[in-house]
Amino acid sequence: MQNDVTENYWSRFAGTYDGNQEYVVGMHLLDKFKLGLRFFKAWGKPPKHTHIFSPESLAALMQDVGFDFEDAKLIGNRSKAVFIIGRKA
Repeated sequence: MQNDVTENYWSRFAGTYDGNQEYVVGMHLLDKFKLGLRFFKAWGKPPKHTHIFSPESLAALMQDVGFDFEDAKLIGNRSKAVFIIGRKA
C-alpha cells in the first residue's frame, strides 16, 4: 500500500518512488534556486578571497602559534576537512 502524501512528495524530484525504496536523483531548477536563496539569506554572499589550506600549511601555522604538531589527516571524499593533533608547548 503506497502512501499518497509520500508519493506526491517524492514525485517533485527527478527520482522515483516504488513503494518500498525511495531515492532522489538531482533537484528541479526551481528547488536549486530556492536552496541558493535560503543560503544567501542565512550566510550572505561568499567571501571574495578564501584560503585553501593543506595539512602541511595548517601544521606550520600551529607551530608558529606555539603548538607541537603531532599528526594531520585529510578527511572526506568531496568536502574535505583537516584533522590535526597538536599539544600546547
